[in-house]
Amino acid sequence: VHEEAESWRLDPLDPANPLVIGMGPFVGGRLIGVHRLVVVFRSPMTGGLHVSAMGGAAYKLMGAGIDAYVFIGRSPKPVAVFASQDGIEIRPVEPVYNYGGLKGVYAFTKRLYDDYRDFFARNNARAIVVGPGAWRTYNGALFSLDLTPKGEFAKGAEDVAARGGPGTVAAKAHNLAAVVAGGRAKVRYPQILDIHKIDGLARIKLKKNYLDALQEKTVKYRFDPGMGTGGTFGVNYVHYRDLIPLFGYKSIYMPREERIRHVDAILRLFWRPFNELVFEKARSWYNCGEPCPVACKKVWRGKKVDYEPFHAAGPFIGVYTFEDAVKIVDLVDAYGLDAIEMGHVTAWLFDAVQHDLLRPEELGLSGEPAFDPYSFNPEGDSPRNAKLALELVEGFIEGRTEVLRAAAELGIRKAARRLEEMFPERVLRTGVRFRDLAVYVAYGDGGYMTPNFYWAPG
Repeated sequence: VHEEAESWRLDPLDPANPLVIGMGPFVGGRLIGVHRLVVVFRSPMTGGLHVSAMGGAAYKLMGAGIDAYVFIGRSPKPVAVFASQDGIEIRPVEPVYNYGGLKGVYAFTKRLYDDYRDFFARNNARAIVVGPGAWRTYNGALFSLDLTPKGEFAKGAEDVAARGGPGTVAAKAHNLAAVVAGGRAKVRYPQILDIHKIDGLARIKLKKNYLDALQEKTVKYRFDPGMGTGGTFGVNYVHYRDLIPLFGYKSIYMPREERIRHVDAILRLFWRPFNELVFEKARSWYNCGEPCPVACKKVWRGKKVDYEPFHAAGPFIGVYTFEDAVKIVDLVDAYGLDAIEMGHVTAWLFDAVQHDLLRPEELGLSGEPAFDPYSFNPEGDSPRNAKLALELVEGFIEGRTEVLRAAAELGIRKAARRLEEMFPERVLRTGVRFRDLAVYVAYGDGGYMTPNFYWAPG
C-alpha cells in the first residue's frame, strides 16, 4: 500500500499517506499470541515507514471479517469508523475526553460505548481510540481498552500501539478519532481451532504438546518461581539489576557501587510494593483480551503494570516510589501518549534544568527537579520529581510554554536544535548543548527514535 502511494515522497502527516491497521490470518483460533494488531504508517518521529503493534485487540476485531483497514485522505471533521459484517459506516464524532469521572482515552472509550451500546453488544465489538496527545503532539498513540458486557473496563486488556506516533497520524493526517469493530465472522482456517492438530504439529517441531511448550517458553511473562515474580516489570529489575538505565541514561557513567546503591532503593521502594500485592497477596494476573493461559498482564489495584511505561515514569526520571509512578503512567495513558517517549522527554528536560540550560518556570514547573544521581535521596526526592513530572506532562499537552510547545510539536531531536537557537548564551556558558543530553537513534537529518530501556548488541 505504501509502495503504491509512494509515501516516501510525502510528509508523514500528509493525508495521502496511508495508515494501515491489520491483523494476521490465524486470528480467532487456539494459537496464542497471534491476535496482535499491527499498524504501518509514516512516522512523524522517525520520518520513515514504521510498524507499531498492540496485543490482543484483534481477537474481537476479527469478528468484522476484515483483515486490514487502510485510511487515506482526511475527513473535514473527526470521525469514528464502525465496522462489522454488515459493512462499514463512517460517523462524525466529537472526541470527549472528560466523561463520567474518567479522563482522556478512558473517557472517550466509555462515551463511545454508552452512545453505541447496541453496536458493541450486537457485534462483541472493541474500540481503538486516540487521546488528546494525538491532536496536540507528535507523540500520540492508538489505545484499545476492552470492555466487559456490562461496560466495565476489562482488567489487563489495555492495549497500545504507541511507538512512532500512530495516533498522531490518525488524528492529524486523517481526522480519525476511533475505529470500532467486531462481529461474528468465523476463522479463515478451521484447523487453527483444532487443538489436537496444533498439538500434533508441536510434537513434530517441538517434541512436546503445544501447551507444555507454551508454559515453558512464557515463564518470564507468567511467573518465574526461581525469581518469585513474573511479567516484564517483575522480572527485569531482578534480572538486570544495576544495568537498568537511570536518570536519562546517566547511570552508564556511574561506578558499579553507585548503581547498586540505586538499584537497592528501586527494589525496596519500587519493585517490592508491586510484587507483594500482585504475587504474594492478590495474584491479580490477566490477559490482553484473548483467551490465553499465560496471563502475562499483571494488575496492581486496577492498573496494568508493564516494565517500559513504569520505568519511563519511574526510575528513568528519578521517581523510585511506585505509587507516585502509577499517577504519572495514569496521566500519560489518559492523554494517549507513548509512555516510553514521554519518559525520555521528561528526563531530557529535567536534565536541561539540572545543567542550567533551562529554568523551571520555562517548563511550567513549580520547582527544580532532583536530577543528580549522586545526591539523589530516593524517599525525599522521588515524590518531588513525580509532582514536577505531572506538571510537565500537563504543560506538554497544553503547550503552556514556548519550550514545551517546541518539544510537543517537533520532538526531542528537532526541539534540541530549536532550543539551542533560543538560548545560545546558556549553551556557550555551560559548554553543554541541548542535543548532548538527549538519547536517541538518529534517522536521516531530523528523524529519531528513543530506545526501549533494554540493552542490545550495537
